[in-house]
Amino acid sequence: MLVETGRSPIPEVTAPEKSRALEIALADTTVHQLLEGKKYQIAPNGKIGVWHVGDTKLGVVFTIKFEQLYEMDFDQLLNTEDQVSHHFSGKAAALQVNVLLSENRVAKIAGILPE
Repeated sequence: MLVETGRSPIPEVTAPEKSRALEIALADTTVHQLLEGKKYQIAPNGKIGVWHVGDTKLGVVFTIKFEQLYEMDFDQLLNTEDQVSHHFSGKAAALQVNVLLSENRVAKIAGILPE
């Protein structure tokens, strides 16, 4: 199903795709290491979105919100053809995780600074 926005239609993410994306993310070694020993909430308020370019669905994107700020220092995974890796160093309030469904893998992990 596509959502009309007046521009390109945005594809919707299905419940099975959301579930599969969460399983892929939680099985990912890097995500596991970044979450180890921390208190967090996955997709606060159930917000799991579609990762898309125009009307092409790439996968699923969601946030993992920490219950407190955590000092983190890691190379953000930006594992797509059009992006390069960046380094995150500082107090993270959350992580953004993008899962590429066609390849069953995490393609992006980015630290989110506190507001």
